[in-house]
Amino acid sequence: MKHPAAASLIALVVVADPVKSSAIKKALKGTFSLFEIEDSFSAVDWLKHFQASLIILEEDALTKTWPLLVQHIRKLPGYSHIPILLISGKLGKAFSTQALSHGITDFLLSPLDPDEIYRRVLVNLRSSPVHKRISLLTKKIARPLARKYPPSLPQRFLVTEEVIKQASLSHTPHMPQVLIMIEIDRFQEMQEVYSEDTLAQMLDTVSSLLQSLVRKQDFLLPQAKARYLLILPRTSQRAAIAMAETIRKEVEAQTFPAEPFPIPITLSLGLIAFDADPKRSIYDQFDAFLGKVDRALAKAKEKGNTLIAIKKRDSS
Repeated sequence: MKHPAAASLIALVVVADPVKSSAIKKALKGTFSLFEIEDSFSAVDWLKHFQASLIILEEDALTKTWPLLVQHIRKLPGYSHIPILLISGKLGKAFSTQALSHGITDFLLSPLDPDEIYRRVLVNLRSSPVHKRISLLTKKIARPLARKYPPSLPQRFLVTEEVIKQASLSHTPHMPQVLIMIEIDRFQEMQEVYSEDTLAQMLDTVSSLLQSLVRKQDFLLPQAKARYLLILPRTSQRAAIAMAETIRKEVEAQTFPAEPFPIPITLSLGLIAFDADPKRSIYDQFDAFLGKVDRALAKAKEKGNTLIAIKKRDSS
C-alpha cells in the first residue's frame, strides 16, 4: 500500500479512463499527492489507513456501486465533510439530487477540462469545514491559472451547490438578485506575449482587487478564460450598475508590471437583475440566469470593451 507524503494535500482518485486520469493529474500536478485506486473495496481499505483531503470518483468506473461507496466513506472517521467529486456525463436534476443525498459534494462534467477540475477542487476545499492545516495549504493553490484554451472549448460555469443555496436563502420578495459576469479583455492576445506565470500573477492581482471591492454577502467565483462571476444578493439593478462601474474603474486604473512591457487591464461586464420565481426551485432557474448573463457579456464585448450590457429584470 502506497504511503502519502506527510506535508502535502492528498487526493484519492478512483478512475478507470486513462484520459480522465491524465486530465486530473494535469489539473492537480504540484498541489496534490494523487493515489489512484481501481475499485471500491481497495478505496475503503486505503481510506481506513490514510487521511485524504479530496476524493474524486468516476461514475463509469464504479457502475452502480458508487452510491454505496460514498455512503460508506461518509461513515469513516474524518470523512463526514471531505469533498467528494463525482465525474459523470449526466447531470440532470433527478440524478444530481440523488447523488447529493448520498453524500457527493460536487460534480465534474465529462469530457474533463483541467482548469474546471482545478477550480471546482479549490472552491470545494475552501468551503469545506476541514481542519486548519488543509485551510492553510489551500492558499497555495488559490492562484488562478492562465492556460491557453482551444477556441472550441465551451464555457462552463463553476458554481457550487452551496452558493446557489445561499443565494436562494438570501432572496427577498421585490428585491432582485443580480449576476455580473466580468471578463478581462484581450486575454487570448496576452497569452501570445506573456508567460503563463506572469499572467497567473496578473490574475491573482485582479482577483484580490475584485475581492476587496465586493461586500461580505456577495459571492465572487473565478471562472475559466479570465472570467469572474459575481452574485449580488438583495441588490437593486441601480445599485448593481453603480457597483459594476466602480469595479471597472478601479481595475482599469491598474497597470500590471511585466516583461516585455506593462499590461494595461480593461474589463467587459455583463449584468442581469432577476426576480426568482417563488413557484420554482432556484436550482432549476439558475442555469437560465447564467445563460442570460453570459449573453449580456457577449453583447458588451460586441459593442466594445469596458462596456456594461444590462438585461432588464426577468423571471422567465
